[in-house]
Amino acid sequence: MFEELGIDNMLILGSGLNESHLWNLVKISDEWYHLDITWNDPLPDVKGRVIYKYFLKDDNFMRNTHTWNAADYPKAKNSSYTHLTEFKSNKLTPIHKITYAPDDTYSNWAKIEIEKAITYELVTQKILSNFTADITREEFAELSLQLYRILGGKIEIKANSNIFKDTQNLAILQAYSVGIVNGIGDGKFDPKGKITRQQMACMLERVLTSLEIYPVVTKEYRYFSDEDEIADDAKSSVQLMNKLGVISGVGKNIINPRGNTSREQAIAMLVRLLEHNQVSF
Repeated sequence: MFEELGIDNMLILGSGLNESHLWNLVKISDEWYHLDITWNDPLPDVKGRVIYKYFLKDDNFMRNTHTWNAADYPKAKNSSYTHLTEFKSNKLTPIHKITYAPDDTYSNWAKIEIEKAITYELVTQKILSNFTADITREEFAELSLQLYRILGGKIEIKANSNIFKDTQNLAILQAYSVGIVNGIGDGKFDPKGKITRQQMACMLERVLTSLEIYPVVTKEYRYFSDEDEIADDAKSSVQLMNKLGVISGVGKNIINPRGNTSREQAIAMLVRLLEHNQVSF
């Protein structure tokens, strides 16, 4: 079923409580997790009993009861879903509720923006590290989809509706389905490629357009000395994001449309756009 859904997975052959045992590793948003279906629906069967104790777990958790040759399999290091032990029939615990924990690589100016993004649930756990590294197309697409959801956007797409041959990331497919992202041609998305500042501006404007949000701006656009480097199809997006205070210059009257952006800078842009939405739209 995972293969039909386009979810990377593999079987682990090991043992549990000193008995031979088999369970799954699944890859969700570039992170591996253990998933033991047998122990979540154990024998003897009890009608209506399904637990989530062994649902999307990391290596450290599984070692308490399971053994396997870890060198033969990818490492499962993310503990984002550790809180999921039981679903209550009258009080569901949504999977996306994660305890976010950033590392300490962010710049001093970015601390407040990152804290806001975590509070707003604008970020994914994997983006909260190596903050000064350039953000990728995949990562920014995931964040843009988070913004889309927060602003009230609905997602309706089947997991196997894949139009890109170089990614199976469901968030990218969902973002494409609502018009937030485009490919680069030849059926490719280039998920690991660096995204440019003008591409980010286009993606953010598409979030607003897809939700029929047309912000009223009063700030005049500041023309930059490298204005002619902005692609024709990106000019209106860059100008809008600049007038909204989301994307500013990089100094010396330069906006650097073809340059890349760090993770922390990208997070700050999303926070600014969301907060502008809360105040002005």
